[in-house]
Amino acid sequence: MKKVVLFFLLFAEFCVYGFAQESIFLWPISNNKSGENILYRPNDYIADEINRDALIIFAEENTPIVSPVSGQITCFNYVYRKKYSSSIMFHLQPSSDYVFDCNEITKYYPQENYNPQYISITIGIKTLDGRQVYLSGSKPDKIFKTGEKVSQGDIIGKVGYLYHKINKPCISKGGY
Repeated sequence: MKKVVLFFLLFAEFCVYGFAQESIFLWPISNNKSGENILYRPNDYIADEINRDALIIFAEENTPIVSPVSGQITCFNYVYRKKYSSSIMFHLQPSSDYVFDCNEITKYYPQENYNPQYISITIGIKTLDGRQVYLSGSKPDKIFKTGEKVSQGDIIGKVGYLYHKINKPCISKGGY
């Protein structure tokens, strides 16, 4: 009987510890402390637009971005924000040559005036418990496919430029 009770207690401790660990998100900027270098929070204004739900975090350009959670890639696409509240997604499969990809996008959409500096990757990650995390403003460091698994702490990109009204390199982190 003692063995059964001991086994049950160890199992319960493992479940509680495992659940608690899963709910902890890493700060997405490599080698930064949680909460460091936040430019905008939800409900802050970016110029004349409201930031509804994302943390916008400054970092030096090309700083590694780490996955804040373990999960599965749900999107990995190039986007451009004409307004902060809406983005245009391009149907170009990202490659390892970011500059080439940005030039292709500007050639493919000549009717628009896209500043290539602000074309970035949005990465969606679905956690095991069904939550979604979105990171935008990155340059690809590795090419991901939908359904691919990532582990918390994996490098998933480099800091780029998110939006033309923010003239600093930064990323946004949204979802939950």
